[in-house]
Amino acid sequence: MAAQAEAARRNLQEAQNKFIAHQQRLQLLQQQEQQARRRGKLAMPGIKKPHRYRPGTVALREIRRYQKSTDLLIRKKPFQRLVREIMLDLPGRGYTRVSHMGESAEPPSRMQSTAVLALHEAAEAFLIEYFEATNEVAIHAKRVTIMPKDMQLVRRIRNLPDWKTRE
Repeated sequence: MAAQAEAARRNLQEAQNKFIAHQQRLQLLQQQEQQARRRGKLAMPGIKKPHRYRPGTVALREIRRYQKSTDLLIRKKPFQRLVREIMLDLPGRGYTRVSHMGESAEPPSRMQSTAVLALHEAAEAFLIEYFEATNEVAIHAKRVTIMPKDMQLVRRIRNLPDWKTRE
């Protein structure tokens, strides 16, 4: 009789353990399903997933768009502020302007809009050429992603100055 009671108790314990394990598995599956829904991997019933282009499609479209256009890519006001900041910082870096009288003078506080526009055009042309060369270096290294080391190599090949941050 005791053996039967022990066997019944053991069977009951095994059944309870199986039930608990089953409940835990169900709970884990529900959590994973909720996470997938949150990430957009699993469609909610009755809700259509938004259309997504394949990786790289939008990038190629943007490249074609910018290659067709001739307008400037950097906004005018931020560029103008940058030019003004650099001009005010020049005396601190050792650059001085000599007036027509022969003595040093302060940097000009005003610039013609055509001068700023010429600087803007030249800066964008330089940056585009620099990034094109950097991209060629990355492609030569059998990569599609440009890296800082590609930019450093272009700078060394073209004998460009080392751009340090302000101290």
